[in-house]
Amino acid sequence: MNGRLLFALTMIFFTLITGTESFAQDWHIGGGFSFVAPRKELAGISAGPGFTINIGHELTPSLDLDAQANLSRHTSSGVNVFYTILSVGPRLTIDLSPSLSARVSTGLSCHVIDFEDVPIEIDGSGYFLGIGIERKLDDSRFLGFEVQGHTLNGEDNFGNPIDGLSVIVKFFFRSRR
Repeated sequence: MNGRLLFALTMIFFTLITGTESFAQDWHIGGGFSFVAPRKELAGISAGPGFTINIGHELTPSLDLDAQANLSRHTSSGVNVFYTILSVGPRLTIDLSPSLSARVSTGLSCHVIDFEDVPIEIDGSGYFLGIGIERKLDDSRFLGFEVQGHTLNGEDNFGNPIDGLSVIVKFFFRSRR
């Protein structure tokens, strides 16, 4: 299944269930800053800053289903590059203390790399794995840090295969109802 379609269907699912009474108690939304470092065949693209947004639904007290968008800006041989990673998957939270939790996330991701003013675009999909930690500020607000590794199996608009890896370091704020 196309990664963009998977992400769109997930966002439609979240949009439809946000109006239900049971969902209103168990959802969260968050955002923050990220730093993306492309690797492997993407190594010619500089590391760059970005931002991340996230929406999720709590399935159990320690298991969530998350959808995430990460947008970042880079350069490659003097050309501006915009990198979008959309991902969806489960996140497991393990309480270390009453105010500190570890988190592990995994799932599927969709990558779009667009070279500004140059007719090159790279599209693909892959998997991701993330580990992090978050601090509970009160009953509904959290601050956290996470490192994610995203694989990319894609191709450019000329049909050339591209295998890549991107590392995302993100700092985020999360709030739930």
